[in-house]
Amino acid sequence: MEFAFLNPFALLLLLPCIAWLWFFLRSLKALPSYDRWTIFSLRTMIVLLLVAAIAQPEQRLTKDEENVIFVIDQSASVENQGNKMLKDISEIVEVKNENDQYGIVSLGQEAVVERSLQNNLSFGSDLSQVKQDVTNLSEGIQLASGLLTNQGGGRIVMLTDGNETAGDAVDAASIAQQQNITIDVMTYAPMTGPDASIALFETPATVYQGELANLQVTVDSTISGEASLRILKNNNVIANETVALDEGANAFQFSALTETAGTDVYKAEIQLPQDNVAENNVAYGVSTVEGPPRVLIVEGEPGNAVNVSSALQPINMGVDVIASSQFPMTLTSLLDYDALLMANVPGSSLSQEQMEMVETAVKEFGMGFIMTGGDQSFGLGGYFNTPIEKVLPVSMSLSGEKEIPSLGIVYVLDRSGSMSGYKLSIAKEAVARSIEMVREKDAVGLIAFDSAPWEVLPLQTLEDKEEAINQVGTLTSGGGTDIMPGLRMAYDRLRALDVQRKHIVLLTDGHSSSNAAYNSLLSDGLDNNITLSSVAIGDSADRRLLEGLAEIGEGRFYNVLDVSTIPTILSRETALTTRTYIVDDPFYPTFRSTGAYSNWFSNGAPQMNAYIATTAKGRASVILESAKADPILAQWSYGLGETVAWTSDLSGEWSGGWPTWSNWQPFWGDIITSTFRSNSTDPYYTQVNRIADEAKVTVTSESNTTTPLVSQVVSEEGDIVETTTRVTGPGSYEIRFPSQAGVYYLQLFEEGAEGKELVFQKGITVPFSEEFDLRTENKQLAQRVANAGGGQVIESLKDVFAPMENPPQQATEVGRWLILLVFFLFFMEIALRRFGFPVRLASTMQASFATKKDTESRSPQKGRVPNIREKSAQVAQNKNNKSTKTKGGKTVEESGERTDKDDRMKRLLDAKKRRQR
Repeated sequence: MEFAFLNPFALLLLLPCIAWLWFFLRSLKALPSYDRWTIFSLRTMIVLLLVAAIAQPEQRLTKDEENVIFVIDQSASVENQGNKMLKDISEIVEVKNENDQYGIVSLGQEAVVERSLQNNLSFGSDLSQVKQDVTNLSEGIQLASGLLTNQGGGRIVMLTDGNETAGDAVDAASIAQQQNITIDVMTYAPMTGPDASIALFETPATVYQGELANLQVTVDSTISGEASLRILKNNNVIANETVALDEGANAFQFSALTETAGTDVYKAEIQLPQDNVAENNVAYGVSTVEGPPRVLIVEGEPGNAVNVSSALQPINMGVDVIASSQFPMTLTSLLDYDALLMANVPGSSLSQEQMEMVETAVKEFGMGFIMTGGDQSFGLGGYFNTPIEKVLPVSMSLSGEKEIPSLGIVYVLDRSGSMSGYKLSIAKEAVARSIEMVREKDAVGLIAFDSAPWEVLPLQTLEDKEEAINQVGTLTSGGGTDIMPGLRMAYDRLRALDVQRKHIVLLTDGHSSSNAAYNSLLSDGLDNNITLSSVAIGDSADRRLLEGLAEIGEGRFYNVLDVSTIPTILSRETALTTRTYIVDDPFYPTFRSTGAYSNWFSNGAPQMNAYIATTAKGRASVILESAKADPILAQWSYGLGETVAWTSDLSGEWSGGWPTWSNWQPFWGDIITSTFRSNSTDPYYTQVNRIADEAKVTVTSESNTTTPLVSQVVSEEGDIVETTTRVTGPGSYEIRFPSQAGVYYLQLFEEGAEGKELVFQKGITVPFSEEFDLRTENKQLAQRVANAGGGQVIESLKDVFAPMENPPQQATEVGRWLILLVFFLFFMEIALRRFGFPVRLASTMQASFATKKDTESRSPQKGRVPNIREKSAQVAQNKNNKSTKTKGGKTVEESGERTDKDDRMKRLLDAKKRRQR
């Protein structure tokens, strides 16, 4: 037996009560000592008992018997184990102690009591009917806990496969454990036997009219064997095949031609002979069919993309092919297209603004983007550190085995007065970007010239790129224009340099003031393996001279009208100088990915001759790669858009047998359509989950508004389904409605002054309950529930009636008895203070009866014992008389005390004489 307080913090009230009792004791100083301490003791007991009652004390008696509730999982996933569970319970109750009690609770979607706590052995084997398409373990724990709470605790034994599909069993177990209830879990294997289940049916959310919709079906099977797989579109069979199933997961792919705009409803059915569970044999999908998409193809040179543009014609796409010089100048014009394909387009043909426009269209508006290779694309096109490189799934920098030859490069830059301002700023940025491209062991120099040369950055290896870039930033404009001195200094510096590749890039916007003989200088440079490229900036540049210098120097000439393209030109020159970006060793690409492209490579891939080396970015999906593990086809998401990199060309010169490959047309159809925005007009995004017998649709909007929406759900049969809608956050809504597996149509309305306005509608699919998934015992969840409930996962029921570590206790409330005692003591204190103490009172009453006649002759004050209040007054009066003294030095108080004692003694003697008579 033990005592406990349900509200122990109330005992802190004792602290102020002790202080109050001390002050109360001081207030009793006027009373005689015996009276004072008696009243103080009573008051102290009253206070202590009252505080104890507020703390809610309990008397707890430990019980001898054990209380056990068996919770049986009746859900569909473990239905076939019901008889074994009952048999196991029957066997263990046969050997329990006579006083031990047990009960039974069964559960599915809800929980019911099959047997309350009793100690008799027999029980019925017929369990109640519950909804079996849901496993709600928490309902069973809560109901069983309610049966044990009044018993002071006990043990719950869960008999389940551990596959919870609703509720939170771990949370319920934690609450039960706080009520001195231990939870043990015994797992049973789910149903076995032949069963095939459609685990996944993926259909495109949005497709375009005339496009092939890719359908992916994943079938889980418990056995190996043949089954019938059927696909229906709008209730019409489009595929009916006998498929071979392996035990485990099996993936199948189908395609369906989208003929008309609107909504296509797909249904997948699997039929396995002697299938045990029919509920998991069907799955649904919905696709919205839009009108023909539009694709813009930009060619670096005429005919670069003819093999792709012709392949897209049968797919019913609107395809426009333009030259790079016709590239759209506004975002509005670019957004007229669903995807942009750039075929071997050099970066120098696009301005910085146009590149940024492409990035915005992809990132913010979901436009698809594809870049294909060639000798003017990727790194060779000068796209290093540009917005286009940001968008792509590959970077232009090389790493790993793609070793670059040693390089020495000198930039000869015009700093004359005509270059001041924007031109010079862009030129410096271009040099800085090129410095970032080269390696630290490469040598880079910068020579600026006006009427005389100035070596801004001496030709040296780049041990500190940041310092080199800072030196470039110190360049300022000067006076006239004389090309020859600066060019000669560059040749002199490179001539003495021992590297594999030497190159000069000359940039100027004017005419040289001297007519120097350049031929001998450039010819001598070629003898030392030094090449030269030139860049003419603006209309005032000496194009004829610069073009001639590039021709003699075996480099490239660039006529630049848009200054913003200079950085891409210098990047291109830096890349071309190494000549290692082009890998021209024929090979067969390796297919690395899975999914939409896998069916095109079942018989291998054609040979490829060459490609541009790049490096795949971290999140990119590499679909095809070379023998050197370089990406050939890579894809990733950038913002709202999808982008693709094809590092070979489209003409066949590099891509070899690919353009004549039988799967070329559907292969490129898949590549292009995979980049289309999922739905360019939908203001909301939806996600559907099945919870018990309800569907939960999460609707989100990028606008982050909190505008209330009215929802309506219509079944495939046309019946309106009751829904509940609530706002869960800015731009976020939750819609719930009762449902079964199938197709529904969701509509959202906004309330306006003129009534409801339809703002969104979409077909959605609700899957079959998770209860019918093919799953094994969830021992992880079983262990978590047992840990939360202070129990363990058990292998048998043999110890379920063993004594618990914290056995149940019967609690008896004692607080009300303390309150009654408080009242008794309180009234006793009042009586004592009012009538005096019992011993004196009895003595006085006896003397009063014996000497009634004598007492009547006395004054009223001497005929009775004064009460406490009168005594207090008398003591006070005596104190006042203390200051009056007699001549002999004795006080009147001392005389009064002797007189009082004499009177009492006389009364006692008179009473004794009367008794003797």
